[in-house]
Amino acid sequence: MTFFTFKLIIELLMSIKVKKILRFSLSVFLVVFIFTGLYLASRYSYLLFHSLVELFSIIVASAIFMFAWNSKNFSEAYFLTFLGISYLFIGAIDLVHTLSYSGMGVFQGYDTNLPTQLWIAARYEESIALLITPFMLNKKGKPEHILIVWALITLIILAAIFSPGIFPDCFIEGEGLTPFKVISEYIISGILFMSAVFFFNKRESFDPAIFKLILLSIFITILSEMAFTLYKGPYDLANLIGHYLKLLSFYLIYRATIHQVLERPYSLLFRTLKEERDRAQEYLEVAGVIIVVINPEGRVELINRKGCEILGFRENEIIGKNWFDNFLPERIREDIKNVFEKLMNRELELFEYYENPILTRSGEERLIAWHNHLLFDADGNIKSTISSGEDITERAEAEKKLKKSLEEKKLLLREIHHRVKNNIQVISSLLNLQASSTLERRPAEILKESRNRLRSMALIHDRLYQSEDLAEIDFADYTEKLLGNLFKSYGINTDLIGYRIEGCNINMDINRAIPCGLIINELVSNSLKYAFPRGRGGEIYISLSTNSEVEDAEKSYTLIVADNGVGFPKNFDLNKPRTLGLQLVLTLVKQLKGKLSLKGTPGTRFEITFE
Repeated sequence: MTFFTFKLIIELLMSIKVKKILRFSLSVFLVVFIFTGLYLASRYSYLLFHSLVELFSIIVASAIFMFAWNSKNFSEAYFLTFLGISYLFIGAIDLVHTLSYSGMGVFQGYDTNLPTQLWIAARYEESIALLITPFMLNKKGKPEHILIVWALITLIILAAIFSPGIFPDCFIEGEGLTPFKVISEYIISGILFMSAVFFFNKRESFDPAIFKLILLSIFITILSEMAFTLYKGPYDLANLIGHYLKLLSFYLIYRATIHQVLERPYSLLFRTLKEERDRAQEYLEVAGVIIVVINPEGRVELINRKGCEILGFRENEIIGKNWFDNFLPERIREDIKNVFEKLMNRELELFEYYENPILTRSGEERLIAWHNHLLFDADGNIKSTISSGEDITERAEAEKKLKKSLEEKKLLLREIHHRVKNNIQVISSLLNLQASSTLERRPAEILKESRNRLRSMALIHDRLYQSEDLAEIDFADYTEKLLGNLFKSYGINTDLIGYRIEGCNINMDINRAIPCGLIINELVSNSLKYAFPRGRGGEIYISLSTNSEVEDAEKSYTLIVADNGVGFPKNFDLNKPRTLGLQLVLTLVKQLKGKLSLKGTPGTRFEITFE
């Protein structure tokens, strides 16, 4: 298959190459045929040769004028209008020159000087017209004014030529060309050269092909003028060569002003429009949004590079396809298509802003924010819609997350207010309990215990504030800080009494953390005050575990607070505590809906289970 593909490519290239060779060969053949025919005509009758060449130049000049004049109302090339009007009068003088040529017999009583004078006049007009043309590129004016000016100039020249003694002689029978004629040819050549310089300086404003053709025409016209400085009579070889060159220069002007324009109208008539179109296309291509034009049948007429990138298709895979059937998710396809049809039938007002997902080549959906506009034809009928679409997929996701976060913050704020209220109630209850037990105790000791209880609660909020998750705390970190504060509060010598924390690497919500923190505070405070009397050493042990790893089991926690101190008296009844601390522990266990057990040998071991 690869071989046949390669063979097909080679054959295609060969066919293109053959076509170019055939086209070039045909052009060469026509040129040789025409020049040979003209040469044979000159051998048969030089007057016939001269008439054919001049007739061709007159036809070209007239054609340039007609083309320029009829396109003046919509053409952006004002210089073409100027050049076309100029060639009308150049052609008019060439026509009179042709009719006055020796042997034509139209103007009786005139010799060879008359057609030579007319020739010089036409060439002056042509060279001056080409000299002025580059300066007409960015000008605007009324063509009628140019027509009047050239008409007056031409009439004055013709009047001077046909009035004896006014226009200088250019040819004297028996002597040949006059110095005025020869010098004029050099002056005309100089003007033409200057016009070539001006065209070169303005080359950026011309289509490259047109610029080259005009420039080549000018240089061939200069060669033609040089040839016309050499002949002695109207039928000389130099005269023949000069007319060949004139024929070629007019053909090139025809190619530049008519053939090129008809073949590529944007190269001359609508060059500015083409540049603006190209610039607009560049803007479309570099735009950071989708630009899409959809006709009333729902087919894509235009889409820019960004649109192709987002959709994941090449431009030729999108243009002409039905937008709704190919690039919208199926679940919304019919609804949006119905809206579009109603819009085209003017049954519905245009939604200037709209959001909907599009479907990419990979099947991914991208959310697009559309800004829409209708395009109308000259009769006011809707011819298409143009829409610019911004991909807001990531922004929409971010907004969704932000909205969710704001809702969470609102809930958290309400929760914080609730927690503060509950904490105040807990503090109030603690103070009430403390007040009922102050008769036999010192105020400093009472204040220390109250302070430690409040610190245990404040520490939870401190840990929450420093946590990334405002709803849960790292219970191991919290327990470490709490015990450090208690040991410091009671002035414990850590060389005698230490603590050990195990299995507390659990994130716990605040509703459980506060009661657990207060329980640890009370039990550790009891151990520090009573478990190690008279300099006795020992250790306090804290453990928190969960059964979350057990499948199909309801999550529960086990909190252990133990010491290896002297333990409780044998007759101690946990259900009838005498101290405020143990009363508070029982209350907090009930709040957790848990169970409390006590083991007294050796030391003391409290075990609390809760969900």
